[in-house]
Amino acid sequence: MYIELSSVINNLGSNGLVIGLGSLTLVLFVALFRGYQKIQLVNKQLERLQHDLRVANSSAISMGQQLIHLEKRVNQQPVPQEPVTRERAAATFAQEDVKPSVLPVESPTNDINEKSVYDQARSFLSQGHSVSDVAKQCGLSHAEVSLLHALSKKSVLSH
Repeated sequence: MYIELSSVINNLGSNGLVIGLGSLTLVLFVALFRGYQKIQLVNKQLERLQHDLRVANSSAISMGQQLIHLEKRVNQQPVPQEPVTRERAAATFAQEDVKPSVLPVESPTNDINEKSVYDQARSFLSQGHSVSDVAKQCGLSHAEVSLLHALSKKSVLSH
């Protein structure tokens, strides 16, 4: 009886060990598979973000090229002696087959104030003041002053 009981315990022990190792292997396999799925998901998200970044960069480059093209066209045109009116702007856009969403409406007082603010900003920039300081001093946005600064640098280099 003692021999039979010890052989049953030994059989259960080795079977239990096999079952335990099998269960551990299954748990590890499931964990690895889930990890692999997560890695694939992260890779897909990374590819999507890289694509979006390439599209955004391409758009920014295109917009920059369009700005340079517009700047060249503006620099080539003579400066108008009379203020731009809604009718003149509409006629200009009609000739160029451009459909703006909003046409500029200028009043003589606003035109003078805007020119003096931009002239003042250019003056401050030429004196070496920072873009942030000029924006605060003149009441302009940082983007406007940055554009003025970039255009003034470019005009200095081209002359």
